[in-house]
Amino acid sequence: MDSQQSELAEFATFEQPPLDERKTVARTVVFQIPTLTAKKSGLLNRAMKDYRRARAVACQQFQSGEYDPQQFNIIDQNELSGHISGREDIELSVKQVAYAVRTVKQNYAEFAKDLRASPPEATRADTLTVSRQGTRMFHEDGRHYLNVPTGLDNVNLPLQTSGDAYHARFLPEPTAVPAKESKYQRRAGVSFDEIEPTDLPGRTQKISTSTLQKQGPRQFTANITFKVATHQERTYDTGDARYVVGVDRGRNQLAYAALYDSDENHVADWFNRTGDEVEHYMPC
Repeated sequence: MDSQQSELAEFATFEQPPLDERKTVARTVVFQIPTLTAKKSGLLNRAMKDYRRARAVACQQFQSGEYDPQQFNIIDQNELSGHISGREDIELSVKQVAYAVRTVKQNYAEFAKDLRASPPEATRADTLTVSRQGTRMFHEDGRHYLNVPTGLDNVNLPLQTSGDAYHARFLPEPTAVPAKESKYQRRAGVSFDEIEPTDLPGRTQKISTSTLQKQGPRQFTANITFKVATHQERTYDTGDARYVVGVDRGRNQLAYAALYDSDENHVADWFNRTGDEVEHYMPC
């Protein structure tokens, strides 16, 4: 390797913070779920209706002034969640009810900022949100599955992935989410909380929540939220930069770029493309 190649190799080696030290952004990925059996779809439909009832009760409590969304604390959450869980017409786990309560609290906190808007209501009966503690995942027969509590029973939902490897960029390694120990196992797989960043591909750091949505008779989708590390977090003082890239565009020279070495005070490398091939496309 000559001196110029060595300099360029040094330039290309940009220090990046480790993945688990970078900021993350939320990314929701939609997975189609193959047509379910009548039993599984029935359990999900029932759970979705119960989830709507739980949100409706929470809305009533906030709208009546029983709870102040700005002062709502963990004690209030546990109290309201316990009240809703004790109803005979709601068959959901305590964690699912607590998630419904937190969602309504956030909605009313936003509503309190602008009272000209209509009060939040639980109008949708075709969704079910489950927490990262309550959702489990396992891999079996070449496919990832969600194991979701519905209150009455847990259901295993196969995730349909695209052939272009899009979904594979987010899903954990099969070895990290082992298959069921037996066909009778009720709570199969590993909870989202137990999946480590090293079990996930690329820049994916965490699986956050999962929302199931009804699309039609026995047709559902899983909307899974992932936390993905940003490309780069650290900022650099441009005054300390050794290399500077200058770019110019024109008619005769369509694109010209030069890599300037400020320490050596010379152009380390350059690149250009003429406009001859596209000149006839340009307006006169």
